[in-house]
Amino acid sequence: MAYAAQQALPEDWEPYVGPVAVEGAYIYARPKNPSSEYKTSVPDLGNLDKAVEDALSGVVYLDDRYIIDHRYVKSWAEEDQDPGVYVKVIAL
Repeated sequence: MAYAAQQALPEDWEPYVGPVAVEGAYIYARPKNPSSEYKTSVPDLGNLDKAVEDALSGVVYLDDRYIIDHRYVKSWAEEDQDPGVYVKVIAL
């Protein structure tokens, strides 16, 4: 995650110092017959969130203590959607 963020940021980027909000989506490949409309199986959403926030600390923002708001979802991919992790950091 940290490597992907570094590649997406401008070459001269310095970690942001100040309050931020983080939005994320964990999109999983949809099985042929999902047991539920929602992705409720492991991994736990809270553990995923912490891993992303820690990985971006010192890269996108100086420290994860600057995160004052966050929202994450875990779902199955739609037909036209690629599975993956999508994260948006908003300076407040």
